[in-house]
Amino acid sequence: RREISALLLGSYLEEQSDESLKKCLQLAEELLKDESLDDDEQELIRIQYAQALQLLDRTEDAEKVLAQSESKTTSTQQSTLLKARSLMANADKLRKRDDKAATAKYLEAQQMLAPLLAPLVKDRVASQANFLTARCAARLRNDESAINYFQQIIRKYPNTHEGLASLIELADLFRRLGRNEEAVASY
Repeated sequence: RREISALLLGSYLEEQSDESLKKCLQLAEELLKDESLDDDEQELIRIQYAQALQLLDRTEDAEKVLAQSESKTTSTQQSTLLKARSLMANADKLRKRDDKAATAKYLEAQQMLAPLLAPLVKDRVASQANFLTARCAARLRNDESAINYFQQIIRKYPNTHEGLASLIELADLFRRLGRNEEAVASY
């Protein structure tokens, strides 16, 4: 049930429609009532809850939720991830009508994420920061950089959601570049 709920929360966040984000909030609220969840699981759900709030333009509420995080460092890092995701979501929306503004937002998100790529950052945060940075690079058409990031994530964080998602993103990028043999090997 926990695995399915985690995947469902992620799916709701990815869709980014108001309806799916409200479903994400509802599911997260239900999960947070589960006393059998350990601290890391609760924190991850709170972060996803905060991301949904941020995407619904409820920034103050998102920051309050993040403030409930166990440690100040983790809270600050998660806040940075949240802000970067928000910038990327805005850039995705802008891409079709204002490519220059979208590019600026992707670059801003990458700059924001850079400190979270440091070796001393917790693996969970670093894997997310690397993945978001890779996605920014892919959106900016910095293909070789994106490939390098995705490959690094696959090597360093193979058993994470980001590791699995990187396999798919990498294969898709190879396919888009016409590097079909590498795409097949990635799948």
